[in-house]
Parts: sequence; C-alpha cells; structure tokens
Amino acid sequence: MAKFAYKGRNKAGKIVEGQLEATDRNAVGEELIKKGIIPVSIETFVEQTDLLKAFNARFNTKKPTLETLIIFSRQMTALMRAGVPLLTALRGLSGSVRGRILADRLHKIADDLQSGQSLTSGFQKNTDIFDPILISLIHVGENTGKLDEAFTQMGHYLTMERDTKKRIKQATRYPKMVLSGLGIAMVVLNIFVIPNFAKVFEKFNTELPLMTRILLGTSHFMVNYWWLLGILLGGIYYGLRNYLSTEQGSMNWDQYKLRMPIMGKIYERVSLARFCRIFSSLYGSGVPILQSLNAVSGTVGNKFIAKAILGMHSTIDRGEGITVAAQNAKIFTPLVIQMIAVGEETGRIDQMLDQVGAFYEEEVDFDLKQLADSIEPILLVVMGALVLVLALGIFLPMWELGSAAKN
Repeated sequence: MAKFAYKGRNKAGKIVEGQLEATDRNAVGEELIKKGIIPVSIETFVEQTDLLKAFNARFNTKKPTLETLIIFSRQMTALMRAGVPLLTALRGLSGSVRGRILADRLHKIADDLQSGQSLTSGFQKNTDIFDPILISLIHVGENTGKLDEAFTQMGHYLTMERDTKKRIKQATRYPKMVLSGLGIAMVVLNIFVIPNFAKVFEKFNTELPLMTRILLGTSHFMVNYWWLLGILLGGIYYGLRNYLSTEQGSMNWDQYKLRMPIMGKIYERVSLARFCRIFSSLYGSGVPILQSLNAVSGTVGNKFIAKAILGMHSTIDRGEGITVAAQNAKIFTPLVIQMIAVGEETGRIDQMLDQVGAFYEEEVDFDLKQLADSIEPILLVVMGALVLVLALGIFLPMWELGSAAKN
C-alpha cells in the first residue's frame, strides 16, 4: 500500500488536508467520499526531511549534561518529599526533562518498575547515563525506604562534580593556552626556522655545541620522519587507552592519581569526602556496616580506594572494630581514623563522619581556588627551560662565531 496526500472540502465547505494509505488514488477517493469529504486533489505523498528537526533530534540524543541530571535529581527529591508515587513521578518527568535520550530512558525505567522490577535494576540498565555512584545511591535509598535522601545525595554529588570540573577548567585554562602556544611555536621552529639555521651552521666547519646538535637532530627527524612520529604518538594513545580500559590498568591509574603532584591531594580529599558523607548517611539509616561498605565502595569514584574499603570486610568479620579496619586499610588520613574512633566510642559514627565530610569538602573548595597559583610556578619553570634550550641551541653558535671573527 502507498501513502497519498489529499486535499478536499468537507460538508461545511472548508478545506481539509491529510494523508491516507491505500492501493491507489481511486481507493483514496472512495474512502474520502465515505467520510463526507469531496476530493479536490490526491497526490502520492513524498515525505520531506526537515533538516532543522533532524538536527535537533540528533542533538537531543546526546548524553545528558550534569546540569540536566542535577535538575532531574532535585525534581525527584521534591516529588518524593511531596508523597508523589514513584511511577507517577517518573512518567511525569519523562515528558518534561531536557534531552530525548534521558526522557526515553526514564520512560523505560517506569515501564520496568510497572512490570515489577526494582528502581535500581532500571538504573543499572542505563550505565551510559548514570554513573555507578548514582546507581549505588539509588540502591541504598530503595533498600532503606529513603529515596528522597538518595536523590538529595545524588544532587549534592552532581553539584560538587560540576563545580569541581568547572574550577579545574578555570584554573587550568591559562596553563593549557600557554603550553599549547609553546607546542605550536616548537613545531614551527623545528619545521621552518631551525632548518634555515642548519644551512648557516654547516658553513662554520666546526663542531657545534651539544644543545645545537640536539635541536638540529630533532628538527631533522620532524621534517623527514613526521609520519613516523604520527604513528608513534597514535600507537602510544591507542595502547594507553586499551590499558586503562582494563581492570588492572584503571586500578593502577586511580592509584597514580592519588600520588600526582598538586592534584593528588585534591583527588584524595574528594574520595574521602564522598566516603564520609555516604557512609554517614547509610550508617545513620540503620544499614549494617558490611552492607554499607559494599555500597560506599562504589561511590568513592576511585577503584584503588574502593578495593581498600572492600578489604575492610575481613577485619570486621574477625570481630575487630571499624577503627582497626580503617587503620589496616591504610588509605584514610589520621583525621578520619581519629573521628571514627571517637564516633565508635560515643556511638555517633554517622555524626562524626558527616563533620569530616564537610571539612574535606571545604578543603577541596580551598584547594581548587588555589590551584592556579600552584600551577603558575611550574609553568614558569617549563617556559624558562624551553627558552633556555632554544637560546643555547641557536644563539650560542652565533656568539662563538662572532667571538672568533672578532679575534
């Protein structure tokens, strides 16, 4: 059957338009007459592509931004606290959230929930949108019957993640621009400038300084073997990407991030703040310690720390307290261990850890504000070293030639 576009007049004499599927035009005419419409024109329908709609549809299928997820978590918090049924809340938000992909996923989660599946299983099917941290929070909230607190924690985590990324970008924007400029300048010098100096240096008929020979060798390699350099860089990138996609590779990378200069302390404090906040919420809700550790291990955002948290199981299973388990894990700072010890003695571990989490969040906020000041001296040293190399490599032979000519 084909699709036809028709135009006709109804009983009131008004023009009506539409499409119908039929075997031919005569069948369309008969169908219209049955409906009381006098056909004026019947043409084969040719579906036209709206470029603007196609572009918007393609754009809306992108992964939702942090801002979109923050708004979603806050809306869910308000709906849960207002007593709106979970299924109704998901159905309502699926028609109002920004982005087609998030709306479609929420609609599917609502269908799964209606079929008897848990909310956590619905979120687990969409790990390309929701991080394991968010899924763990939903799992805890569903088990404790406090989904409003779970979505509140989700909003708090996403807001902190967004602010952290923005501040890191802001602090590293100037260094990135400077290093990019230096990189472009080095490429231009090696390809266009240094080869011209090489022709001059060949006329000296004397041994050139070591730094000059290094610069000439580097320039010669980039000019004549640029394709090999491209293959080498591409191979390194591909190899690192594949290695980091493995379990051991991602574990080693997360461990290295904690030892990085300047940024290592920030990564550590962010992970500890998450541990303290979420473990405090779980423990205060009456969730058993072992179950809380399982849930928290998926929320800290660092696989090395998560492995150490899961390793606390064996210590607690032997009958030791959580303080001893935290000491044996060797990932917590003395402040965290001390607050856990005080909380264990007073029976207020949740309150103590909540205070530590707030303290670490303040420290992260302060560190991010000082990040630009910490990077600037390193940047100046790098720039000075590059300028020194260029000065010694290019101008030192000139000075020696000038001195020889003067003598």
